[in-house]
Amino acid sequence: MAGATPKFYERWLGAENRGPEGPGAFDCAACFMTSPKGLTRDLGPFSSSLKCCTFHPFLPSFTIGALLLKGESTALSDYLLASRLTPLGGLSRVKPTSVCETGKLAETRCAFLSKDQAAVCTIRDFRPSTCAAYVCRSARGADGLQAWREWESEIAKFEWSLTHLIAFELGFVMSDVEVEFSSVAEAKVFYKRAFELSGDIPYVAD
Repeated sequence: MAGATPKFYERWLGAENRGPEGPGAFDCAACFMTSPKGLTRDLGPFSSSLKCCTFHPFLPSFTIGALLLKGESTALSDYLLASRLTPLGGLSRVKPTSVCETGKLAETRCAFLSKDQAAVCTIRDFRPSTCAAYVCRSARGADGLQAWREWESEIAKFEWSLTHLIAFELGFVMSDVEVEFSSVAEAKVFYKRAFELSGDIPYVAD
């Protein structure tokens, strides 16, 4: 099921910010895009073992810190090794997939997608804006899909604003917030501190 504010973000955004359609409208367990019909966000068909999870997601610094403090998983270790680790969070090293490639390329599979038959997100409660706002179709057609893109933009704005505020609080400036850390170990220390600090910084929308 997609299209709902991640649990982790509710401390800043509130539990009521659920997106343009109710969360019951989407069921990723029975992926519609394996046999798509009508107007859809991407072309498909998707592989049932990949679904829409064929890209490297941006995870904000404070999210990575929260995941590390929960206990580092193999998936998180793989994600960190594959990312450009910056004060803002984990950035992709590779070009994003196109709408023609989404759901088809095993080599771009998300590190957090489970490898069992269910193929589910293993960090669902912590998933970032791109994942939270991705819907393959809408009951409102093109207008509904556009509404989801706008909602994604709002959640991404929250992520980007808070990561910058944290980086500034921890001594970085605008010119170096996207500079890569020298090691994974250095990045981990920063991300844990970022999560600890994030609870003290309220997010206020413009």
